Amino acid sequence: MMNYQNNRYPTNSQNLIPPTMSPSYQSFLNTLVKSNDLILLDTGTILKGEPFEMLLKDLILILRRHSKQITILQSVMEELRSMSVGTDTHKRMKATRALDLIRILQNNNVIILRGSPNTEESGSAGIIKYVSKNIYEKNILVLTQSGDLAADCSLFSQIRSCRMEYTVTVKRISNQYGQLNSFNSPDSRTEVVHAERVSARNNAESSQYSDLFRKLGL
Repeated sequence: MMNYQNNRYPTNSQNLIPPTMSPSYQSFLNTLVKSNDLILLDTGTILKGEPFEMLLKDLILILRRHSKQITILQSVMEELRSMSVGTDTHKRMKATRALDLIRILQNNNVIILRGSPNTEESGSAGIIKYVSKNIYEKNILVLTQSGDLAADCSLFSQIRSCRMEYTVTVKRISNQYGQLNSFNSPDSRTEVVHAERVSARNNAESSQYSDLFRKLGL
């Protein structure tokens, strides 16, 4: 198994003090997870590196609290596997680490894989197809770094003839701390607070999953 502590993503922020969630951002993230039945990740989000890992650490506690999982499609996994054996060293390192993280999270019931591998279908196209199959019975949250995918997903909410009772929400990682925001919102650091201000509740919950976090190198 890869030694995560010695195989970090390339970064210029190694000395950053790890931030934690402010009460308002924690409430936002809790509501986001609680109100959506299906949470999908695209390839770009997974490859964000350290910001993605920081997002994971925030999400794991809330997912467990609401007995929910993150869904990754096999088409996304195929993209990651392809990159992990590609010629681009930077992408290969990021994809390899991402695959190991996913494997650990899958074994801990945080991530579930869905769909069938299809090399002719990109991760984004697979996500659109999967959303179209589930929009009539589930509220869906899509985490993507692609503006095109975000625009495509937003179209589902504009199809009035469908009279859908469910919604598709799209968010992106907006800063180096892994915080989520809408595509039409500027990058922001205003919700970041440092570790000494973490609540007692978060400390208690984090300790429950310390072994998992240690495996993840978080």
